[in-house]
Amino acid sequence: MSRTVLGVTISVHDSSACLVRDGKLVAAVEEERLVRRKHTGEFPLKSIEYCLASQGMTIGDVDCVAYTQVPWKAIPSKIGYTLARLPHSTSFLARELYWYLLNYAHVRTWPERVTPRRADQPPKRLEHLFLEHHLTHATSAYYPSPFEEAALCSIDQRGEWASTFFATARQNRITPISEIHYPDSLGLFYLMITLFLGFRYHEEYEVMGLAAYGKPRYVDEMAQIARYTGDLRFELDERFVASSWKRLYTDDLIRLLGPARGYDEPFTERHYDIAASLQAQTERIVLALLRDLHRRTRLPRLCLAGGVALNSVMNGKILTETPFTELFIQPAAHDAGGSIGAAMHAAHSIHPNGSQRQPMDHVYLGPEFSADEIRALLDSSRLAYSEPADLESEIAKRLSEGKVVGWFQGRMEFGPRALGNRSILADPRTRAMQDRVNLMVKERQSFRPFAPAILEEKVGEYVSGIQSSPYMLLVGRVTEKAKAAMPAVVHVDGTARVQTVSRRANPRFWTLINRFEQFTGVPVLLNTSFNLRGEPIVCSPRDAIRTFFTSGLDLLVLDRFVLAKPK
Repeated sequence: MSRTVLGVTISVHDSSACLVRDGKLVAAVEEERLVRRKHTGEFPLKSIEYCLASQGMTIGDVDCVAYTQVPWKAIPSKIGYTLARLPHSTSFLARELYWYLLNYAHVRTWPERVTPRRADQPPKRLEHLFLEHHLTHATSAYYPSPFEEAALCSIDQRGEWASTFFATARQNRITPISEIHYPDSLGLFYLMITLFLGFRYHEEYEVMGLAAYGKPRYVDEMAQIARYTGDLRFELDERFVASSWKRLYTDDLIRLLGPARGYDEPFTERHYDIAASLQAQTERIVLALLRDLHRRTRLPRLCLAGGVALNSVMNGKILTETPFTELFIQPAAHDAGGSIGAAMHAAHSIHPNGSQRQPMDHVYLGPEFSADEIRALLDSSRLAYSEPADLESEIAKRLSEGKVVGWFQGRMEFGPRALGNRSILADPRTRAMQDRVNLMVKERQSFRPFAPAILEEKVGEYVSGIQSSPYMLLVGRVTEKAKAAMPAVVHVDGTARVQTVSRRANPRFWTLINRFEQFTGVPVLLNTSFNLRGEPIVCSPRDAIRTFFTSGLDLLVLDRFVLAKPK
């Protein structure tokens, strides 16, 4: 029996929707890309509409909606947490209740506001399933993985009340092992120090890049804040955690680490060392937890998700410093990816219809635009463009000459990484190119590294210990050949966050890199997301054109059309 499940992330940030038909993931998009507000937690109405429209469906075709949270589950815990920390905790509870009421109101009304059922569709009851946050994180990694049997781990700041979740999966059956509850939270630990270092919410990735410039001289201090306590447990010392969202750290943290950095203050060696120490302690705790998980399960394979699973430096050490021999990380490991777990858990476990799981081999699940649509936009905007007969060769040549290119093709990626369909591309052969893209195009700090997109067949020549990393989630140590050939994408510590590009998953992007290798001898391009700082990755041709003309990009490729800026 055919069955369609809609997955919906309801959260305070990174909301999304996806569609699973007969067990197969066919569409997924983050609400931020459509409403153009980065990390938005708005109810993903536009994402739902896209998923339905992409398959020519209406709400009448949907059998079940699976949500990534049980909003009412942890209300007693939240009230107790607030009462124990009055008067500073009132904003915490107010925020929680606001999001609960808002999400509940949307759940009751949204089906009436999307594409209505067709006249030939008889009315039917739409089933609503509310699944626990960390369960959907864990299943978002398991069901798209190639593993029938695996250990599961989800780590982020907090779901309903859990911050970390451990389970096993065998033939689509999920068996929980244990969970760790807020405020013992590695996501909170990393965010707290991120804010202490003068960054803002959702800028943990910048701290990860900053860490490579320092030495872990504050590890003993970090161990006072967060420490592994054994047997799938860790603790976060509440003396250092503020109960208000306005400032997550207390004066005790300042007494321990020294003055906090202001947002516009210059970085010093102390800030680099604090970032390095934070990264080191986070890795120490996570790797210890994963060794415990392996000891409990005796399973060789691991599926990992949750916001902390986007720490690619940590991920690169899992297979070398734990007994796990195979690893799958959800490409959209943050909250947005939970919609995939919710929909697939409903499709394969709660209401199975006999359909087989299909391992995820790409994340090109978002909106796409035809050549006719793009041409019509360019013509109506009176923009000059060309249509090269051999576009990949032409663009590869221009890249080899030092041009920076906005590359827009096919369906948009789902998740935080641009993987060759909504990318900014450049020549990686000179360190100066890193500075140019950082300062003139991305408008971000110079310490943030860029990723090399490498032909899958050639990755072993440039990065040690990585055979496949299609989602840019692993950091590996580069070879001496790579240091000479691609300095713009080698971080200060001699590592790189790699994307391996396969001809099967993205033939056009693979061809472009292959043509670049023919011109330069280097099968690598600098790849970063197609957006300016503070904005979501571009979704539509109109987004791409606007970003092109407000940045330092030299060329814009929209499908088969090429735009250059007037001299």
